[in-house]
Amino acid sequence: MEIVMRRILVSACLVVLAAGSVAHAQECDRNDDSQQMMNICADLDYKSADAKLNKAYQDLIGGSDAKARKLLQTAQRAWIAFRDAECSYSAADSEGGSIYPC
Repeated sequence: MEIVMRRILVSACLVVLAAGSVAHAQECDRNDDSQQMMNICADLDYKSADAKLNKAYQDLIGGSDAKARKLLQTAQRAWIAFRDAECSYSAADSEGGSIYPC
C-alpha cells in the first residue's frame, strides 16, 4: 500500500511540475490582468532585474581589493537576511492566497 501511495504522490508532483513549466513557457502579456499572467510578467521582470543586479555586483567586486570584497560580502549577506525577513512580514496577510509569493 505504501508503494502505491508513493507512486501516486510522485505522479501528482510530476503533474504539478509539468503544469508549472507550461505556465513559465507563456509570454508576458501586460494586457492580461489574470493572476497567472501577473505572475509570469513578474517572473520576467524579476529575472531582468536580477541579471542587472548581478552585473552591477560583479562590476563592483571586480574593482575592489580583498578586504573591501569581504566587507561587501558581509553586508550583502546581512541585506539578504533582512530582505527575506521583510518579505515574509509584508506578505503574511496574503499567505495561502493566489498573490502569496511562493
